[in-house]
Amino acid sequence: MSGRSVAFLFAVVGLTIALLLPTPGSAQDVGADCAERTATNATLLLPESLNVQNEGRPLSPPLVFSIVNAQGACAGRGTWAGTGTSLTIWGRTSDSDLPSAAASGPLAPDDSLRMRLHNPTEAAPQSARPVTFVLRDGAEHLVGRPRFVPNGIYVVDHIRVEPPLASDASTTPN
Repeated sequence: MSGRSVAFLFAVVGLTIALLLPTPGSAQDVGADCAERTATNATLLLPESLNVQNEGRPLSPPLVFSIVNAQGACAGRGTWAGTGTSLTIWGRTSDSDLPSAAASGPLAPDDSLRMRLHNPTEAAPQSARPVTFVLRDGAEHLVGRPRFVPNGIYVVDHIRVEPPLASDASTTPN
């Protein structure tokens, strides 16, 4: 074998190994399927300084959050690991632009943003808890109200679990 053939063989083997190795990323498999790749979307930012409270005490990352529509179907999900994180909120402009598998998940313009917490350190991580959240406003490019705006950018500064985790042992999963 020539030197070029050996180099080519090593390059192919190295590329194959690199493609097969697991890659780091956010946990996206909590709960039911989530809408994705729809006609429009918005971005929800969870900054490193995010304050997540349960009965006045901070919750530690990793925490998985989802945005759901009025029927409880997922319109976006992401894991906040204590660092700046973005979560895509999938939307729609009409019923005709929906993939059939995600027909009930994406949000329409002006739909309420409903957030749920999936705490992976809980004994029952599949039971999502509703949360209240405070959006940052004051900057012209940020959306400061909890309504879906296509191409909108939201920054969440504070999240509070509703009802508190300790008093909600019998909650049914969303």
